[in-house]
Amino acid sequence: SNLVMALRHQISLGEGLIPSIGFQFRLRLPVMSEYYQIDNVAPSFVFVTSQQLSKSWTLITNLGSSWNGLNSTPTGLYTINLSCAFTDTFGAFVENYGSLTEGTFETRFDTGVAWLVTPNLQLDLLGGYGSNHGLQDYFISTGFSWRTSRGKTRP
Repeated sequence: SNLVMALRHQISLGEGLIPSIGFQFRLRLPVMSEYYQIDNVAPSFVFVTSQQLSKSWTLITNLGSSWNGLNSTPTGLYTINLSCAFTDTFGAFVENYGSLTEGTFETRFDTGVAWLVTPNLQLDLLGGYGSNHGLQDYFISTGFSWRTSRGKTRP
């Protein structure tokens, strides 16, 4: 429903109890259908940490802010994600995420699976649920991620 351009950058690579830290920046562009049209470019930024709990389990946290493209009111964002790698190419996750806008807090839960097709291409399937302010919502989503790197090749 929206065209998004994004950039991710790894700030530091964690080891042991020290988490890896990254930064993500996204821009939603006002170029889609009238039903999902936004008036302005809508930026979003997120600081990400990743903590390897064991060989298979990882804890990921996000903290950031975004704008909706319709007004100048920012929304604070958070995510807490617990992931399990069943094999080198297949894994699953469960997460809690939420937002805070002008004193209104909302939270949701989702879960999904990911398949690493190649070292640089990942396919995702996920679904989720939220119940906030007397309203319930559900979703299902698919996606793909393509990783590029400059310099050193990563495993």
